[in-house]
Amino acid sequence: MKKVKVHIISGFLGAGKTTLMRKLLAESFSQEKVVIIENEFGEVNIDSQLLQGDGIAVREISAGCICCSLAIAFSEALETILQTYNPDRILIEPTGVAKISAVLKAIAGAKVDCLEVQGCATVVCGETCMDYIEGYGEFFEDQIAKAAVVLVNQMETLTPTECQTVVETVRKLNPEAPIITAPWADVPSQQIVTAMETPAPVADLDVRLGVPKQWRKSAYMRYGRDRSPFSNWTQETAVQFKQESLAHILTQLSTGAYGKILRAKGIVQSPSGWLHFDYTPAVQNVEQGQPAVIGMVCVIGERLDREKLKRLFETLDQL
Repeated sequence: MKKVKVHIISGFLGAGKTTLMRKLLAESFSQEKVVIIENEFGEVNIDSQLLQGDGIAVREISAGCICCSLAIAFSEALETILQTYNPDRILIEPTGVAKISAVLKAIAGAKVDCLEVQGCATVVCGETCMDYIEGYGEFFEDQIAKAAVVLVNQMETLTPTECQTVVETVRKLNPEAPIITAPWADVPSQQIVTAMETPAPVADLDVRLGVPKQWRKSAYMRYGRDRSPFSNWTQETAVQFKQESLAHILTQLSTGAYGKILRAKGIVQSPSGWLHFDYTPAVQNVEQGQPAVIGMVCVIGERLDREKLKRLFETLDQL
């Protein structure tokens, strides 16, 4: 059986993983047979709708993490993909709260001989980088430390000093990987692919990360190693939403009244078509999008008030 290249596209919640994949698919992999494994933390997968709209085969594994509770489903998905599609390349987009070292172990545990695991590309949001290092260190640091290339985006609003702090922080976590801070439109995708096509760092998965102790107030330290601090609220909806109402809700999510919201995204109907929306603490966006079978909303964060979120989205069209 031919060798199939496997890449992990990593990044914390809302960093821009799907945007990067769409760039690579359009510019570098358009002549290859590519399959994507999407592992969504929530129960509905918003990003797969976008990728399938681009004509890409997407295998969804939702409501868990491929590196722990869904390891068996992940192994089965790999075998099904190889038998059904005979791909040249597989892109794996794990949930934003997955540790790359654990995903690499899951790939190795699948025991599929034809897979040729390449390097990982990790996307980092410059605006939230320092906050996430402090609050979610163990996840965030691992994703950077195990990367073959790190792409830092959303740097436009930062001062030169803040930009330098972000770059120095990433470099401390990963002394070897190329760091790309230029706008992605200015970066040839082949440059990213070349950096990714290096052997994955599987020999020393548990290497101690060389970061200052004051940055290591990680989520695992606060919640214990066997318990994730993150939860999600998801909902299918047939309600039509006004674009200005969606813009309003994104501002409400940052108030703290509904929990500590790290990521929200959705595909919903509007009177003029379908709308896609994205929320992170740094960036909020609502735009016209491709149609879906039914509207879907997913919110990820800590201490979520699900009843308040439900009421908010049920009355959104009336705002």
